[in-house]
Amino acid sequence: MYTFPETFSTATAAEAIAFLKSPNDLARRFADLVAARNFLSHLVLAGRYEMVGGALVYLPDEAIEASDSPEQVKPGGNYPTITLNPDQVAIVEAMKKGFATEVTDEAVGRFKMDAIERALAMLANKQVSEFDTRAMSLVASTITETSASGAWTTGKAIVDGVAKAKAKVKSHKLGYTPDVVVLTDTQWGAIEGPLTEVLPREAGNPVTNGFPNFMGLTWLASSDLPAGWVPTVIDTANLGGIGHEDIPSPEYVSVAVGNSTVELARFRRENDSTKLQTRKADVPVVRNPKAGAEITGTGL
Repeated sequence: MYTFPETFSTATAAEAIAFLKSPNDLARRFADLVAARNFLSHLVLAGRYEMVGGALVYLPDEAIEASDSPEQVKPGGNYPTITLNPDQVAIVEAMKKGFATEVTDEAVGRFKMDAIERALAMLANKQVSEFDTRAMSLVASTITETSASGAWTTGKAIVDGVAKAKAKVKSHKLGYTPDVVVLTDTQWGAIEGPLTEVLPREAGNPVTNGFPNFMGLTWLASSDLPAGWVPTVIDTANLGGIGHEDIPSPEYVSVAVGNSTVELARFRRENDSTKLQTRKADVPVVRNPKAGAEITGTGL
């Protein structure tokens, strides 16, 4: 019998069929493939919310403001009462998106585990790409704060632009502290060289060590950002999160990937094939748009 996670390249057709019969093994491999690609949106929108009754009801933190300020209190005096602004409740409707593919018995017989691996990889890549694009489009359309910068042609210009954007977010005095800067892959490719010139040794070399942590920020890049994206600094702890609806479908196996889950189901078909189906009952939510700022004028 084939047992996950033996080396896929040496599996026989019989072992591949045995693997295809196991919902748990399929889901675990699918989760590994999703983790390797990773959801950018799960990092940027760090909150996790349970959707009840098909919706998420929440109060944006930025709506909790006071019209008055603290006052001096004399010994024995009464403290003034500050009235909060009326609640501004927001409602987000639940959403389920998914798709499927089929693995034929002929494909397994001819290509062994490779047929299954390619199907799972396609599902994983498509799911991550689709959700990230949708979630980051919401982020881009919701964040309205901007910070002007000079062209990012030198390391100093990059540092100055990012520092001003961080200060813009913190200036709202809502406790926001940006911890990531998000760029497209093309933007990162354009600044990687100039940025290396100013990186301290402890930040690591991005050429060999990947994205650095610099200026108190983790620098992230993705190919799944919407068109027109500009470099953006974000406080991931406060910007928003992901709302999830728990759907009790017995065919699906849920596996944890970081601080989220993936769901995969298998169905045996009468046409000598196995259907692999994934879904994502998650909705991106931006609660506090002022927890981010777009950097304009970079020339990227």
